[in-house]
Amino acid sequence: MRALKFGRERAITRFLSARMASYLDIEQPFPTIDLITYVPMSRRALRLRGFNQARLLALGVGHLADIPVCRLLLKNRDTTAQTTLSARKRKANLRGAFTVVKSGKERVLLIDDIYTTGSTVEECSRTLRTGGYKAIHVLTVARA
Repeated sequence: MRALKFGRERAITRFLSARMASYLDIEQPFPTIDLITYVPMSRRALRLRGFNQARLLALGVGHLADIPVCRLLLKNRDTTAQTTLSARKRKANLRGAFTVVKSGKERVLLIDDIYTTGSTVEECSRTLRTGGYKAIHVLTVARA
């Protein structure tokens, strides 16, 4: 993940998304999934990195699993890097940081790169629920 996020080795996403798609196919951990979405980055963070690794993973999984990928969330403000914060501060840091771009009722698979305390996917899921989405499942590459 370091090579991907900080070394800009985007080709790694092909391998990782293939493993994620294979997991979905073989293990079938979730009921039916209608859409795949991803954890968004702020405009500033996206400009600095040049790509959103969660989006690249989602696009790869969607292609391989034949599930549409849709941008459902927007990160509406910059936040402090989560890696520097305690679990309690991570939650507060992200509160209100996401907005629903498209409301719906579909069953959604939310993709992120790393699950640490769950604050990011919890806030994204909470935001998606306010947009009408009933079932939100989460899939990440790694757990820290």
